[in-house]
Amino acid sequence: EYGKAVVSTQSTGTSTMPSSLVSQFERACARIEQSDVTKFPVTDLVTLYGLYKQAKMGDCNTVRPKYPNFKGMTRWDSWKSKEGLDKDSAMEQYVELVEKMSKEC
Repeated sequence: EYGKAVVSTQSTGTSTMPSSLVSQFERACARIEQSDVTKFPVTDLVTLYGLYKQAKMGDCNTVRPKYPNFKGMTRWDSWKSKEGLDKDSAMEQYVELVEKMSKEC
């Protein structure tokens, strides 16, 4: 379970994250990729997008898309709303949300 102390770590970028957290994050990502996303609330999917980008890339470093790119604008807003959240926390929140969504659907 994540949240428990682990001995081994895996380096990803500038952050050193517990390998169990990285594994859980990767499994959660694969679970979403293999799911029928139409069964999930759009708000949860948008939140997942922001958490995923924050976990993988850190703070948003792009210009907000412009009208009429509503999908891009929504995704950018979600990522931007996670600004300042460290990568470990973004991964933990992503895993927790995937687990919650899986139980609800």
